Amino acid sequence: MESVLQDVGQNFKETLKMIKEDVERMGIDITNVEDIQEPPKPEEFPLYKEVGKWNKEVLKIGDGAELSGSWWIHTEAAADLFWYSRTLLAKTYRQLCNKWHIENGDDYGKFDHKYTGYVLKECLAILKKSLRELIASNQSQRKELNSILSELFKLEKQITKI
Repeated sequence: MESVLQDVGQNFKETLKMIKEDVERMGIDITNVEDIQEPPKPEEFPLYKEVGKWNKEVLKIGDGAELSGSWWIHTEAAADLFWYSRTLLAKTYRQLCNKWHIENGDDYGKFDHKYTGYVLKECLAILKKSLRELIASNQSQRKELNSILSELFKLEKQITKI
């Protein structure tokens, strides 16, 4: 996950460099481009750390199920759980950065805020659906999965307010 976030930061730097070059080539004055600041690192956002902790619990349950040879680990619901738990973490950081940009007067954050909010809501819906399916069909890890779902409901309230 850390390398993905580093890639996003690097892509942003490269994009900004290309924009500067294109603007200069076109003769457009954008004197405030240098004023754009980079948002804080993921660990500096408390909500990101909470979602990261939740994600680790999801992965821990998955690791336990895989080691014990549980059948449910190979279901579509499990695949959705593991994929979207990671996506939720990445998109939560992105949305926190969008909010940070907006609060710091950068118009950049406004552009992406609405769409990332939509993506987060979709991720949350898929995660809740997959967890409910897994809970209904899984006696051996029902308690752990219920705990994960309960925590997701708490996080959802904070994530959708970003």
